[in-house]
Amino acid sequence: MTRSVEIGSCLSRSWALYKSEFGLIFVTTLVINIASSAASGIPYIGVLIGLALNGVLFGGLYWFYLKLIRGQKAELADAFAGFQIALVPLMLASIVSGILILIVMGIVLLPILITWIPLLIKFSKDPALNPDVLLAALGAGTILNVLFCAVVAMVLYLLWVFAFPLIIDKRMQFWEAMETSRKAVMSNFGSVFGLFFVGGLLILGGLIACCIGVFFTLPIFFGSIAYAYEDLFGGSEQTHQPYPK
Repeated sequence: MTRSVEIGSCLSRSWALYKSEFGLIFVTTLVINIASSAASGIPYIGVLIGLALNGVLFGGLYWFYLKLIRGQKAELADAFAGFQIALVPLMLASIVSGILILIVMGIVLLPILITWIPLLIKFSKDPALNPDVLLAALGAGTILNVLFCAVVAMVLYLLWVFAFPLIIDKRMQFWEAMETSRKAVMSNFGSVFGLFFVGGLLILGGLIACCIGVFFTLPIFFGSIAYAYEDLFGGSEQTHQPYPK
C-alpha cells in the first residue's frame, strides 16, 4: 500500500490534537523553541551550538508529538528525550544537514559574491560614492539569486525534515534517516511542500498578529509534520532498541 501525505488531513488532525491538549502542547513547543533560540543566541559560539543541539531539541519535540498522536501519555520531559535516546545521531543529522545546506547555499550565492566583493572594495576606497549607485549596479539579478538561494535551502530542508523523528522513533543512524527521509519526500514532494507552504502561512499570520501570535501557530505546524511522518512511517513495528556503542 502506497503511503501519502494529505495536507488538509494533517492540518485538521493537528488542530484537533492541539485543542485537546492545548496547555501541554503550547508550553512544550514554546519551551523547545526558546531553548533552541537561546542556544543559537550564545555570543560567538551560538551558531555552532545551535547547529548541534537543534536536532536533539526538535527530535525530542517530535517524539513528544508522536506520543500524543499514538494515544500515549506525554509530558514536557518527553521533549528532551533526545538527550537520552539518540543524542549523537540527532546531533550528527543536524550538523551534517546544516553544513550541506550551507555549502549548497554558498555555491548558489557565488555569482553574487563575485559581483559584490569588487564593488564593496571600490566603495570602501571611495566613501563619497553614492550607496544607490552600488545597489543599482547589483540590480534585479542579485535579488533573484538570493530568492533562488532561499528556495534551494528550503527544498533541502524539506528533503531531510523527517530525519529527526526517524532517528528518535525508529532508532536509525543519522545518514540512514536522512536518506529515508529524502526518498519519502521525493515521492510526496508536492504534498510535503504544500504542507510546509500552508504551515508557513500560519506562522507568518502569527508573526503579523503582534509577533506573539507565532507561539500559538507553531504547535499546529509541528503537529502537522508529526502527522505527516506518522502517515508515511507509522504503523509498523517499532524497534526501540539501544544504539550500538
